[in-house]
Amino acid sequence: MEGRIITLEPTSIARYMALSQTIQESVRDGYPTTVLLSPGWKQKGLSIGKYQSVRHVNLEACEDDRVEIVRRPTEGYAVIHYTDDVTYGAAIPREYVKSIRLTKRGFDDIVRPILFRSLERIGVPNGYDPFPERYGNVFVDGRKISGSAQNRDNRDAWLQHGIIAFRTHDARDFVRYLNGESDLEKITSQMTSVEEEGGILNPNELVSVMVEEFSSHLLKLGIDLVQSSLSPEELERAEELVRTKYTNGEWLKSRKEEKSERVECFVWKKD
Repeated sequence: MEGRIITLEPTSIARYMALSQTIQESVRDGYPTTVLLSPGWKQKGLSIGKYQSVRHVNLEACEDDRVEIVRRPTEGYAVIHYTDDVTYGAAIPREYVKSIRLTKRGFDDIVRPILFRSLERIGVPNGYDPFPERYGNVFVDGRKISGSAQNRDNRDAWLQHGIIAFRTHDARDFVRYLNGESDLEKITSQMTSVEEEGGILNPNELVSVMVEEFSSHLLKLGIDLVQSSLSPEELERAEELVRTKYTNGEWLKSRKEEKSERVECFVWKKD
């Protein structure tokens, strides 16, 4: 089975979320497994989960600091995005996931070893996910370096996307932009980065390694990834979604339900 792997230039968070939704729709409509990779963002921003209330975000502080705010097409909780965080996204046909007998969280079982190996190759070994529930995290020595979110609502395609923290994040941002986060010392102790772990400080190099690891690992599962690009129709659809959804205040303020009153961020872990 052939698949696509596409590298992007840094873009806005709104456009990236639109591209993520677009590839999920494309895979639903018959396109093969598709992977997106990017070495960062155009500007610092914040995304909230599909079902999370925007009241968890300090909108005034974000506006004052020109922090882009977007509601994701995926679940989970608030994430602060820094300009050099490496991003990945992948959409896979649901029937393929079923065919290799993975659980409903099985897509994460595919992605995590790719992240572990990619980090190891740039000098950050010993990545692991500490949670049996498989929330899509990667930790190093008890601190979080990567988080992800999924959308499994689409009956015919699954989507997962996430970030790897390349440089050390500022815990003060979590307190300033998220209502409910207040313990600077605790936040700092719970997060790490490629920089802090002594890895190679070049996001583009990590993207190149991830291209190789996605290609190698998925080939073992019968998916032959080839370097590709988005079709004109996909680019048009993504721009439509940017205009009508991901920069639309109504989408930002909406939510179908909120599964928890927790205020979560990139650095969450269980006590």
